[in-house]
Amino acid sequence: MKLTIKIITILFFAGTLVSCSQETKDEAKEEMREVSNDFRAKKSEWVTKIEEEINDVENRIEGLGDDSELEAELEQAKQDLEDDLEDLNNATEESWEDVKGNVQKSYNDVKKKLNEIGEDIEESVEG
Repeated sequence: MKLTIKIITILFFAGTLVSCSQETKDEAKEEMREVSNDFRAKKSEWVTKIEEEINDVENRIEGLGDDSELEAELEQAKQDLEDDLEDLNNATEESWEDVKGNVQKSYNDVKKKLNEIGEDIEESVEG
């Protein structure tokens, strides 16, 4: 009789451990899904941002006219953005933070350059 009670007690605790273990696994899986969804959302946001900026640069190039120096600068800015877009598209969850940091710095540099080019365009129109 004592042996039966011991066996039942051991089986009860073993079942409880398995149940807790499954709950922990389920929680971990859910957490991983959330991280993955967050990664995809942020990546998508940056891809859209860079694509919009590329379109803006293309529009500036089209409206530029015959200023080949400014056109070359805009083409370089566009190429930098396209490189960033490629990096974003190739980013994995593991590389995301590094890629995002590099793209963010590059994006800010390009925006600064575009503002400078915009000022040059205004000066050439006024001059």
